[in-house]
Amino acid sequence: MSAVETADLRFMREEEKLARDVYLQLFDLWATPQFSNVAAAEQSHMDSMLRLLNRYRVADPAAGMTMGEFTDPSLQALHDNLMALGSASELAAVKVGGFIEEADMQDIVAAIDRSQHADIDQTYTRLLCGSRNHLRAYAAQFNWMTGD
Repeated sequence: MSAVETADLRFMREEEKLARDVYLQLFDLWATPQFSNVAAAEQSHMDSMLRLLNRYRVADPAAGMTMGEFTDPSLQALHDNLMALGSASELAAVKVGGFIEEADMQDIVAAIDRSQHADIDQTYTRLLCGSRNHLRAYAAQFNWMTGD
């Protein structure tokens, strides 16, 4: 496995954790059902990434990390910024959900382009499908809240 593929696996594991953590925290603030539902799916995505990390004997960057805590400094800063934005209002929180899913999809597509392993591509493709569904859920909630 290349160094780039290893870095992508580590990043995707933490990016899925970021989504789960933010959604759980936003659910605690706003009790919007989409946050709880999507957080459960993000846990499944985290588990998928952990299986790949274990298969390829790559250290888990999320091991021992608490809610909202990340090894990658860029993800730590992103988490903190998104929580500040999402804490402002329920509508802002729903927008944060959409942003996370859009960013996640971009990162997954880029990781697929760099991957040379079919099992990793399969996992990334499942994550991409899940992110599309999550984005649709947040878009529907946004439309319901705004009447658009």
